[in-house]
Amino acid sequence: MASNQADGLRVLHVLRDLSISAGGPAIVVRSLLPELLSAGIRCALATTTASGDTTVPGEENDRSPLPDIPVHRFATGTARKYWKGHSPALSAFLDSQLRDGRFDLVHVHEIWLYTNYAACRAAHRHGVPHIVTVHGEMDGPRLWKKPIRKWVYMRWVQSGLLRSADAVHALNSREAEGIRRIVKDARVFVLPFGVDCGVADDRSGLPGLYRRYPVLRGAKVVLFLGRLDRAKGPEVLTRGFVRVCGRHPDAVLLFAGPDHGAKAHVENVVRRAGLSNRVVFAGTIYGPTKAAALAAADVFALPSYSEGFSSSVLEALAAGVPVVISEPCAFPRVEEEAAGLVVPIEERSVASAIDRLLSDRDLREAMGKKGKALAREYSWPGLAARMADRYRAVVEQRRLADESTSGA
Repeated sequence: MASNQADGLRVLHVLRDLSISAGGPAIVVRSLLPELLSAGIRCALATTTASGDTTVPGEENDRSPLPDIPVHRFATGTARKYWKGHSPALSAFLDSQLRDGRFDLVHVHEIWLYTNYAACRAAHRHGVPHIVTVHGEMDGPRLWKKPIRKWVYMRWVQSGLLRSADAVHALNSREAEGIRRIVKDARVFVLPFGVDCGVADDRSGLPGLYRRYPVLRGAKVVLFLGRLDRAKGPEVLTRGFVRVCGRHPDAVLLFAGPDHGAKAHVENVVRRAGLSNRVVFAGTIYGPTKAAALAAADVFALPSYSEGFSSSVLEALAAGVPVVISEPCAFPRVEEEAAGLVVPIEERSVASAIDRLLSDRDLREAMGKKGKALAREYSWPGLAARMADRYRAVVEQRRLADESTSGA
């Protein structure tokens, strides 16, 4: 089916938290939905008020609505402390909307959450096709976070929800294999997420970034863009950075992202090394400030223990920044296309890769150009069109199955 077919298919996306400070899934949804609209899909979003508002000075609110897309927000209930995203109001909305046939398909983002449970159950109960995007949450290291609770939940709840889905969306083949290994009869398809190839074109935020953090002006900037979560390797990166500081006295490490428990550990490493003046914590950034950080960066680094398909890696590539990533980032094409370096999660290896790039401007420029070319293959319009085609195929398959059942 042609992806630009304006068939008006009505798709409800369900996401626990739309705020950018929540991380990758929210950033992806904010980018994906407008592109789906251009591909002929009528989208709406149901979400909860999971996080407080976050505002970057001079920029739009972190929880601003999506243009031309209805966003339905629901308060979370008291049980949210035990089950993230718990919202009786969201559940009632899903029941009423799907019972009344307001949507042709439901696209559920993330697992383990009440939002996933409520949306999958409501879709199944009312016979509405639904797709679940796992967003890397079944990657090995993430399964070992609260492993007993997750094993019990997977055994008695989550596996059934994934089996009942018309399709389970994996971001790469490694993630697909992991899902099939745990839920053997899940109907898995692979489609990466995309990137805005002009992500660093807006340089209007550079003066403000330099005013806020003067140490960045004229420095060789190593950028970490993402949650400060220990699973993403910020401590390994910091120890690696400490190792190269003597050879690169003009190098600065910029952490851009919300603190998810790792900032204190990073600060401890920095303090012991006496390098507090060469490490910047910018917090959550987006819009012109994120574009400025990417424009200022000489190297992007993400030695993560667990990734689905990192939006920040794609953004760095699109901005022409050479990347240093770990094998669990599951992006071997970075090395195959000479757009960056893939290294073990070990401080000496991280240090060696950063040192190599900071020492060779020509290499950085060559890798940056190849990174831009690679990122163009992951531009949002093409990938959103492929997702739109998947929606149509799922709805058609369900229609044919229902006709076959009723005919029998």
